Amino acid sequence: MDPQRIVIEQSTIPDVGAFLPVIAALRTAGAQFALDDYGTANASMNLWVRLQPDVVKIDRFFIHDIACDPLKFEAVRAMQHFASASGARLVAEGIEKEADLIVVRDMGIGCGQGFFFGRPNAQPARTVNRRRPRRAARRPHRGISGSDAHTRRRVALGRHGVGKDARARACTAAPRDQ
Repeated sequence: MDPQRIVIEQSTIPDVGAFLPVIAALRTAGAQFALDDYGTANASMNLWVRLQPDVVKIDRFFIHDIACDPLKFEAVRAMQHFASASGARLVAEGIEKEADLIVVRDMGIGCGQGFFFGRPNAQPARTVNRRRPRRAARRPHRGISGSDAHTRRRVALGRHGVGKDARARACTAAPRDQ
């Protein structure tokens, strides 16, 4: 079986040191690893350093309202810096609003998933065609396409702009939910 087709989910690893040889053997066979829900108690910086995942999925807590929360924006920017240093790719989880998508995209995070792209579906669409609200129509979505064989969707996000400017535009384009 193709190692890229295997998904194993482990919520906690009681002894990371004992798990490292297993990871090494699976990597030799061609497997890649993702650290899910990064920023929660079970997905710490310690695990990131020790497991050296290929993909880090940023917990939705940090993505929800990132457009209007400077502290969340800075936390994700720090994650980007660490991902760059470690060679990991980032996925933004929990994108539910266009304003958050714009900020994440303009920060240069290449993949995202969330209800903004569609609800879970056993046969997700291959492309995402969203009509933009009139107030935010200044910035076209570029490169929003993709699919996921599982029940959630992940999409590739286009890259352009500077995150700080995008956050300012997004906050004016879409007021924060109360």
